[in-house]
Amino acid sequence: LLAAIGPARDDVLLAVCRLYFAPSNGSAEAEVDPPLEVLQTLAFATPLAEWLYPTFGGLMRNRSSEAIFEALQPPQLANAEAIRLRVFCCVYAVQLQPMYDYEFFGDANPLRPEEVRELLPFLNRLAYHFVTSMPDQATLLPAAKALRTSLTSLINLLYQRHQRRAILDNDAAWIIPQSRALLRRAPLVLNLGTTEEAVPEDDDPMEVDEDGRAPEAQRAAASATSSQASAEKALQAVLSEMPHVLPFEDR
Repeated sequence: LLAAIGPARDDVLLAVCRLYFAPSNGSAEAEVDPPLEVLQTLAFATPLAEWLYPTFGGLMRNRSSEAIFEALQPPQLANAEAIRLRVFCCVYAVQLQPMYDYEFFGDANPLRPEEVRELLPFLNRLAYHFVTSMPDQATLLPAAKALRTSLTSLINLLYQRHQRRAILDNDAAWIIPQSRALLRRAPLVLNLGTTEEAVPEDDDPMEVDEDGRAPEAQRAAASATSSQASAEKALQAVLSEMPHVLPFEDR
């Protein structure tokens, strides 16, 4: 089928992606993982990843991770761009697993070195925004969870290969600057999923003045607590799924 259509028909490529990676009714509510045999066939017997790469070039040129994420239409994350990106990540990750480093940097890689260097920052920033914006995987719809898994799996495979032989110019290129702000917002001591409660500085009961400012202070404290809890969930998700975006000394 792929050999017959060629790389020029984006609409037909999308139809092929939906055939194997999306339910027939287009819903984001159903399981969407293809059988392993199908995935391996797409990876090793077709040029699907090579053909899909140019289809999200517009997304890669956008420097705003928030705008890119919105273009994928959360929370469903099941539109055409999201499906094409997910299929690319799944298929390319399968291709990379048995590939030696000399093959990765040679002709066996379906992407050219400059394409890989363009791809990495895009995937890294998008995956970080996804993980921190929607940290609780349990609340994700199946299509969204599948996209997240494919993104983080591929970016971790590429980071591990970079550790063996540099793909980007230096390790700092993998760091997300916003991750430091996330650390400041989540002051609890985290140990990959375990937390230790911070000791309150003041145990005295809140005094209510005549102007009734205490309820406002309570609301402000509740808001701060909620923001801190969100930051802690996001930080736990980052540490679990893509810790390389944090500076090593902060991990």
